[in-house]
Amino acid sequence: MNFRQMADQIGFSEEEFLELVGLFLESSLSELDHINTAVDEMDFKKMAMSAHSIRGAAVNLGFAEIHELAKTIEGNAGANELNGTVEAAEKIKDNLEQIVGTMVLTGRD
Repeated sequence: MNFRQMADQIGFSEEEFLELVGLFLESSLSELDHINTAVDEMDFKKMAMSAHSIRGAAVNLGFAEIHELAKTIEGNAGANELNGTVEAAEKIKDNLEQIVGTMVLTGRD
């Protein structure tokens, strides 16, 4: 994951981009908690709203896989379907942890 290149693609300095990524990580983890609660409560509206939030931020920052996973969750919620939602949420969490790991390895945490 090349943060400098990702920052350049959206017109930010690397420092600005990393600040945004930090906010994205924080908000996405919170939204994942909301998704997991929504799954337990079968609250498809809450699930869709949280997935939409993650999806929008992910695409704006260039995290394509997270975007696609959140899009899947949002689509499932729109269809009142849970099949694959928990797995997609777990994959999003794995991706977020990978981003954190990259930031730590490069000294940008």
